[in-house]
Amino acid sequence: MHSLIQTLPADAATDFSSSALQDWDLATASRLKAVLATVELDRELLGVCVEVLDTYKQTVPPLIDAGELRSSVIHGDLNCSNLLVCAAQGPGASHVSGIIDFSDSCFSYHIFELAICVASFLPESNEPLVESSAIVHGFVSRFPLLAGERDALFILACTRMLMISVLGRSQIKYGGDNEYISCTLPHTDKALATAWQIGKDAFDQAWWV
Repeated sequence: MHSLIQTLPADAATDFSSSALQDWDLATASRLKAVLATVELDRELLGVCVEVLDTYKQTVPPLIDAGELRSSVIHGDLNCSNLLVCAAQGPGASHVSGIIDFSDSCFSYHIFELAICVASFLPESNEPLVESSAIVHGFVSRFPLLAGERDALFILACTRMLMISVLGRSQIKYGGDNEYISCTLPHTDKALATAWQIGKDAFDQAWWV
């Protein structure tokens, strides 16, 4: 997608860069610690959120500063609702035929694309290690990752789920009820707690070994 964006006029490319400053930018997730105090979270989920953000702060900004995360234009919201699938008969015959909704596209870090995708599928998953591995292996078969990007993926996926839980509650609190967010929150909360309990080592083993 990045190569396609390069063919756009210069003012269009600038729009992609400026949109990276939106609330959902994983590059600045540390600021969410202040938001935790403004939303209602049960004690267990709050504890997980604090641990995730502490780990994020120790892991991701140093990788960014060291230049270990490559930048590119990303879709920014790859999830089941934004994928078009061509159904076909036979094992493995169905395939993704298109992507829709580029409203969150921005110039950011390439690994964020995969982290967002993994985070969107985990709440739908009954076997998080197995099903997330299929996504990761498919992605890296087309775009191999650097060591720093592989190291960051787990905490980025957890941080993305945290964003959905925290910013979703904030939107409901200050902007009124949203049926989609209200339905999504319980599944995301559970997936975040489950992934954090399973732990980085287990996911890394499933993804990279």
